[in-house]
Amino acid sequence: VQHAHQKGIIHRDIKPSNILVCTEGDKAIPKIIDFGVAKATAAPLTERTLFTEDSQLLGTPEYMSPEQADQANEDIDTRSDVYSLGVLLYELVTGVLPFDTATLGENGLEHLRRIIRQSDPQTPSTRLTKLGSDAARLAENRRTEAPALVKRLRRELEWIPLKAARKDRTERYRSAAELADDVGNYLAGAPLIAGPLSPWYRLKKAVRRHKAFVTGLAAVLVVLAAGVVVSAAFAVGQMRALAQAERQADISSRVLNFLNHDVLMSADPARATRWEITLSEVLDRAAKNLKDQFVNEPLVEASIRHTLGNTYLRLGKYLAAEPHIESAYRIRRAQLGTQDPDTLASTSSLGMLRLRQGSYAEAERYSVLALEGMQEALGREHQDTLASMYGLGVVYWYQRRHAEAEMLFAEVSELRSRTLGQDHPDTLRAFNGLGWTYTRQERYAEAERLFERVFQRCLETLGQEHDLTQEVMNGLVTVYTTDASRYGKAERLGYKCLELRRHALGDEHPETLEAMGLLAGVHAKQGRLEEAERLYQAVQKTQLRLGIQDDKVLRQLVGLAHLYVEQARYGEAEPLLLQEFQRRQKQFGPEHSHTVEMRNRLVSLYESWNKPEEAARWRARRDGNANGGM
Repeated sequence: VQHAHQKGIIHRDIKPSNILVCTEGDKAIPKIIDFGVAKATAAPLTERTLFTEDSQLLGTPEYMSPEQADQANEDIDTRSDVYSLGVLLYELVTGVLPFDTATLGENGLEHLRRIIRQSDPQTPSTRLTKLGSDAARLAENRRTEAPALVKRLRRELEWIPLKAARKDRTERYRSAAELADDVGNYLAGAPLIAGPLSPWYRLKKAVRRHKAFVTGLAAVLVVLAAGVVVSAAFAVGQMRALAQAERQADISSRVLNFLNHDVLMSADPARATRWEITLSEVLDRAAKNLKDQFVNEPLVEASIRHTLGNTYLRLGKYLAAEPHIESAYRIRRAQLGTQDPDTLASTSSLGMLRLRQGSYAEAERYSVLALEGMQEALGREHQDTLASMYGLGVVYWYQRRHAEAEMLFAEVSELRSRTLGQDHPDTLRAFNGLGWTYTRQERYAEAERLFERVFQRCLETLGQEHDLTQEVMNGLVTVYTTDASRYGKAERLGYKCLELRRHALGDEHPETLEAMGLLAGVHAKQGRLEEAERLYQAVQKTQLRLGIQDDKVLRQLVGLAHLYVEQARYGEAEPLLLQEFQRRQKQFGPEHSHTVEMRNRLVSLYESWNKPEEAARWRARRDGNANGGM
């Protein structure tokens, strides 16, 4: 490859089938064949070097560099072959490719390009550990056992293919010869050119892996910076603009200093107790380091706590989020007053926290305060006002106030479409909210049309790894489950969403548990009761262990109760239904249709259980028929 590069030729399709190995004497000699899509570095060999006239990719996707997958990019250099060599080495040491062929090929050409350009592969050792029984076979082919191969791959050996296959070509080896030198360094036990991944590179990878929830440490920095910008924007045109700008500049400086020394440095391998540390661990260390550090600088502390709290909130760690969000709100309210933009941001965050904790009345109060403050300061059509409007719509949706939620989501959708465009993520999120209000009102045909349109746009603009794409998947699973002819479609989409949620968020995040419960509901409709029960019980165990009060999780337990009733396991269904009735009565009141619906379920339970006295007692308590859906 280096020889070809020195002659001004880039191969552009390096893969196993284009490498022949022959023997000369007692040596095995590899030879590269098929220069059919090669490119000259000095002058083009073909007029269109990357794609055919009908926009088909030239080359093999599994081994193709990100720049080669970009249709608009004809700036391809020798580092594209270095990328392919990195993939080849990855395959040699593990027996599998960084990305599954099936994953690359699904959902069309644009999806394929997006994965190649944006998705980071798992490390070889991680990829191997997730292959299950196949790992033993692959290790045997390499004359070892799976645990030994995983151990050998960790750190130095896997640094080489990962460096060669970086998304940013400036971070790869500069040439095929340099890659060869580093392989030689490894074999000789010499220090590698690759070296360990830097903390900053790890942060960038974390952002891409969890971009929906802004869970990378780099995202923490971005959120803080954005907060400074938002506050500065609020200050423009006001009497105290200069004072506020100076305040924000000072806070920004102090926050960045804290990030550099207390947050980012905790990810430094030299300071970490283990080679790999989790994002939650880094956040926990930052929270610990924050204590008593800004006693005389309360606004700096509030800014940091606001960001830490919101990051924990997006991670589904509500108990960890609570002290930070509450402290930020308390400090800002005391220091800045109730109508300052920073205080309003903390007010909105407190509303979202209370919503996830199941305190709907408090969630509504804080969300209304935030929206009213934003409207007064910025006007109804400002993007920050629309964000607060959307947040209040979410609260109304949880409260089953469907008409009010629909009105807010529709207004946000219209205003964002006009100002941001219909394909902007914020616009798509508002349309998604509108689709869920249709679902709650059993307007399934309208919901399906909207979900399918938004889903397609999300796949094309955000990719399937984005949390919004997965949220829309859940909506489609819910809609498809209402039609027996589409149970199979709901099942496939449900499995895919659950897989994506687990990969991005882990098994204990409320969003993962929701996806698990929805898939269980599909299996229940299909009559696959054992599979449904296994999933539902996994949700229940996690909910009980962590004390989760998020409605997205708790409503899945009603599905488990219904499953028990269908199997005449009434004693197991009863406590679940009673618990849900008590929760609804507390949140919505005894006359709300959502509470009445659960009361009716209890009547049906006791009638089926042949307990007429209990059925009569609950029948006497109910008021009318339920008209609200789950």
